[in-house]
Amino acid sequence: MGSSLRESPVSLRSKALAIAPPLVARVLFVLALATISYASPPFSTLRLSEYQKQDWQVEDGLPENNVRMIAQRPDGMLVLATSSGMATFDGQRFQSMPIEPGGLMENEAVNAFVYGRNDDIWIGTDGRGVLHRTPSGTTNISEQAGRLNERVRMLNLDARGNLWIATQNGIERFVNDRLEALSAGGMISGDIISPFAEDNYGGMFFVTSSGLFHWENGAVQRFPLRTSSGTPAAVFRDPQHRIWVGTTTEILELVPRNIGDSQNVATNLSAGYDQVVRASVPSPVSVMQGDVTGNLWVGTRRDGIFRIGPDGLSRWSTRDGLPDDAVRSMFLDDERNL
Repeated sequence: MGSSLRESPVSLRSKALAIAPPLVARVLFVLALATISYASPPFSTLRLSEYQKQDWQVEDGLPENNVRMIAQRPDGMLVLATSSGMATFDGQRFQSMPIEPGGLMENEAVNAFVYGRNDDIWIGTDGRGVLHRTPSGTTNISEQAGRLNERVRMLNLDARGNLWIATQNGIERFVNDRLEALSAGGMISGDIISPFAEDNYGGMFFVTSSGLFHWENGAVQRFPLRTSSGTPAAVFRDPQHRIWVGTTTEILELVPRNIGDSQNVATNLSAGYDQVVRASVPSPVSVMQGDVTGNLWVGTRRDGIFRIGPDGLSRWSTRDGLPDDAVRSMFLDDERNL
């Protein structure tokens, strides 16, 4: 899929990176960057300027320039959520993907989606809540639960198969065919597009407009950050199971402590983690993505992409050829392209 370039000691193949100002109608979409070969060292030493980059816009066949999410189908096809529905990309051609086969709502905005375990797909719309599409049909689980006109910010399917939903009204969970709303946390603004990170113990970190929170066994605690770290804007767990928090000014790693006083941790969750500042950023973090070599890629709302790696912090922006400095979505495919 896509074009390829060999540049020793790594293989570079362009495929998928979405650049998009959040919630702005006129948006650029970029599929780009590179994959590191399986024989690569623990960390890539490739500079950002050495990556192959490629972009697609409407004139290149992209159905809609406002791309809100990228993911991959079980068969390897890339799937895009856009402001006018969903589309697939095989590396050469884009094709429309109906939200509801035979339905009338083909042009509605989709903000998020996630594939289930039984050939089903959960679709987060920008006004009709969550649709559950199965081979037998499509069900609107939000409207069935009496939650009308919901704007879904993001979806997350946890290790137990439960669906987590971020909406403008707050956090919800779909468990055992029942939709439940979390009373804690409050509303979620439209610029929060990476609100979930499952911890390593069965709990879930989540970000709302009121801050960073943690859910475990039905209980929710606020997770206070260092007073100098800015306001929480995104949270992420990488392939190495590290927990990252992006704020309006910094990128923090939450490093678990070895604490014997379990009661103290139960009553004050933040006591169980060291908050280590890994980088400062000039604008709020929008989305994060980790690769298998340990690099952390960070998209921001106004200042392009940053990479935290063994060489420290590096940046790719419009000055380096990025079509837009507002990043909406990043995805690593099964060939390690970003």
